[in-house]
Amino acid sequence: MLLTYNLHGQPSQIDVIIKKTYNQDFAEIPGLIENLKRTSDKVSEYLEIDYLWWRMISDFSQSTEKLFQIALDKIRNETNDEGDNYSKLFYFIYQIRYEHLKQHEFSKYISVLKLHFYLERIKAEDIKYSNALVRSLLELIEQSGIIMKYSLLLDAGINSAYNKSKLQSSLTRIENMKNSEYLSFDIIKLYYLGKLYFNIDKNYTKAKEKFIELSIICPDNKIFRDLIEECNKKCVE
Repeated sequence: MLLTYNLHGQPSQIDVIIKKTYNQDFAEIPGLIENLKRTSDKVSEYLEIDYLWWRMISDFSQSTEKLFQIALDKIRNETNDEGDNYSKLFYFIYQIRYEHLKQHEFSKYISVLKLHFYLERIKAEDIKYSNALVRSLLELIEQSGIIMKYSLLLDAGINSAYNKSKLQSSLTRIENMKNSEYLSFDIIKLYYLGKLYFNIDKNYTKAKEKFIELSIICPDNKIFRDLIEECNKKCVE
């Protein structure tokens, strides 16, 4: 996995945090995020909630769940200002993940609808944050939200051919996303794609491909290996 390097020949702090998070190498991450907050507040907000998500699903306990909930509530409370719609996108995508984890299906669908509401207000061309990673993350969340919306419509049996086409179009768009400044963004993209293919598109062969790629990049991540096994089981059902 290639990483971006600064002028001193070292991987950027953001790339290191992403790689360590997805390799379940958590020990140094809190300190790295605290350092990053001094210069990149919006990026550190995302990386912190992503790190706490991975801590929770890697070692689920009352304490790891509580830390994740506190961080998620903090983002929600900070987004009461109507002007901070971008942080709302961060909030809803992790709220949806959490509700899916807890099998709260009704509240998950409500959150999907709320996410879609904010997506209608924010278009990719309106994103004004200068950081290249934040722009890519917001586009990734935008396309994921579109996929969730059309999946809901498909589940309801509404205009199936059209909605399936729109869902596939957004999956293709995510597949083609690149970030030349932060190549570790590919790790996040692969995870989104794997989960979208598995949970929504039900394309377990495609999902398996993504999780295999992730396992090569992040060999210490046990969750990726487990997901490959789940895909293998689904493929033979």
